[in-house]
Amino acid sequence: MELLDREPQLRRSLNSALSWDIVRKLKGQRMMLAAKEVDDPQRWTRVRKDQNEDRYAAILSNILRHPDYRASYGNELDKYRIIHRIDDERHAQALKRCGWTPEEFKLGRKLKPAEDDEDEDFEEEDTHDWKWRMQSLLARVFD
Repeated sequence: MELLDREPQLRRSLNSALSWDIVRKLKGQRMMLAAKEVDDPQRWTRVRKDQNEDRYAAILSNILRHPDYRASYGNELDKYRIIHRIDDERHAQALKRCGWTPEEFKLGRKLKPAEDDEDEDFEEEDTHDWKWRMQSLLARVFD
């Protein structure tokens, strides 16, 4: 992150590459649906929605672990929510998965310390599948 902050041209290039990759993937998905290559479009849509929510929770978890990220990347997080249709209810669910409340998020800090801060992201809930856990672990490793 520091390198990207110091090198604006590199940051713009990376953003451009990532944007084009996303567009390519979305076009591919649209083509698969149009070509009837997907057996159950409703199930496929549900799986994509779940993946999107898991990804958002992992991003949110990373931001919450680094208070300065909230100030630096708040606009990007808001844009992500708009683009991926993360409404207030799903945002609150993602916060809950991370051990935060919407009020704490607005304040930018936890009101009370968690009992076990080290693994607050990994509460034993059915909502945490292996993909979400892996994304959260990767976020920790690449911070």
